[in-house]
Amino acid sequence: MKDKVIIITGAAGGIGSAIARKFSSAGASLVLADISKERLDVLLETLGVEHLAVPSDVTNVDDIKGLIDKALRHKGKIDVMINNAGIIRPNYIDDSPYGDIRDQIEVNLFSVIAGSKEVIPVMKRQGFGHIVNICSLGGIVPEAGSSVYTATKFGVRGFSLTLDLELKKYGINVSIINPDSVETPMLEYEAKCGVSGVAFANKPLVPEDVADAVFRAVTNKKLEVCVPYSEGIMARLALTIPWIFRYILPLYEKKGMKNLSRRRSK
Repeated sequence: MKDKVIIITGAAGGIGSAIARKFSSAGASLVLADISKERLDVLLETLGVEHLAVPSDVTNVDDIKGLIDKALRHKGKIDVMINNAGIIRPNYIDDSPYGDIRDQIEVNLFSVIAGSKEVIPVMKRQGFGHIVNICSLGGIVPEAGSSVYTATKFGVRGFSLTLDLELKKYGINVSIINPDSVETPMLEYEAKCGVSGVAFANKPLVPEDVADAVFRAVTNKKLEVCVPYSEGIMARLALTIPWIFRYILPLYEKKGMKNLSRRRSK
């Protein structure tokens, strides 16, 4: 990764900061974007290496354009764009405020589309590049109580698969990362909401697991990486028979609610 220029959105979050640490330790030159300047400053201190921090609201097209422009002006190229920013607002759709619905669509889906759209012309001119979109196993299987989040992740996966078809001829690679639940502040928020137990059916991953998956995807030019691999196989197989979820997910829900109850009692 030495001398590779890598943009990471949502860089100051749990997964984003783990990705930053992974690529920084491998010698990459990072452009770190996050809505929180304060958390970006903390991340820069922990990395201990000079990288470029660009406070950005990834739902704002002007901010995305500014991020790409600053990366080019300071680094001269963009090797990898990692669209990582994401949020969740667990709720059943009839109880979901429109503000929460829009926020999830704009952060989880629109920012991925806009970030990709703005970096593609740069990568076409270069003749190389790699776009990595952080999705979720929730982009393969539905999760009751998180219908909007699930819709955005299904959208990210579909968009990314199509993007791969469109960009191959330009020498641009696309990767999708589908992690199971990850131990982050976002998962803790989900636990407090307690709308669904599916996210807690399995032991949560640590952010470093996702960072390792991103690193493998970039170095090996993999189109899709599921974390863990076994859950990805099960999710894809189950998706071929959609009605099976009516029988499988209640079992995951029951197991997850038990784990969630134990989690809260600690």
